[in-house]
Amino acid sequence: MKKINKFIREIFLKILKFDNKFFVLILIFFGLVLLGILLFIGQFNLTGNVVNDLKENIDGNKLENNCDCLERNKLDCRPGFFLQDNHRCWSGRTFTNAIRTCSKYNCPEEKQIYIWNLKEEKWQKSLN
Repeated sequence: MKKINKFIREIFLKILKFDNKFFVLILIFFGLVLLGILLFIGQFNLTGNVVNDLKENIDGNKLENNCDCLERNKLDCRPGFFLQDNHRCWSGRTFTNAIRTCSKYNCPEEKQIYIWNLKEEKWQKSLN
């Protein structure tokens, strides 16, 4: 351990004294190359996450038009009304009963089942 500390101390002393300018240039060059590699790899990870997020944003209209409904447990309202009390739709002082819409779709083309996540209020792929 003492040898490693001594070696590191010698390297820093050489850098600080600028005795060996070639050595300093090599260290700077490798540092920049390492930084470039890390930025390059990081760029792909960020781009990959954005693409995955876009893929996970599932359009309910696409499911309705292209898939088969398996269950109707999602409560929804007619246009202009908003769901409150978990069972009634309100528009000002007017209310009406909620409509049960599809909460589970089977998409044979994709060989995938989509389920409505009530807590997050979005469509998710089934784990089955």
